[in-house]
Amino acid sequence: RVAIAADAEAALEVIARAGPHVLLTDVQLPGMDGLALVRRLRGDADTRAMPVMVISAFATREDELRAFQAGADVFLPKPVDTRRLVREVD
Repeated sequence: RVAIAADAEAALEVIARAGPHVLLTDVQLPGMDGLALVRRLRGDADTRAMPVMVISAFATREDELRAFQAGADVFLPKPVDTRRLVREVD
């Protein structure tokens, strides 16, 4: 099953309600950005262990490093290689 949220605040509600097994988030979101969302999840005991994949159109090594520093488990540059995405989710 897949749950979709339009922004980080809605994602937090979905996470609280549905308890997903993995989160896929873009860096650029309206309001709170994806990296702030990841940091917030890592700071919460209930979501700290949830695997998080961050995608971004900004695919420099620095952008990737920022994602990992925020707590991402996986960084996927856009356009997303769907084969890799499936491997990472599996």
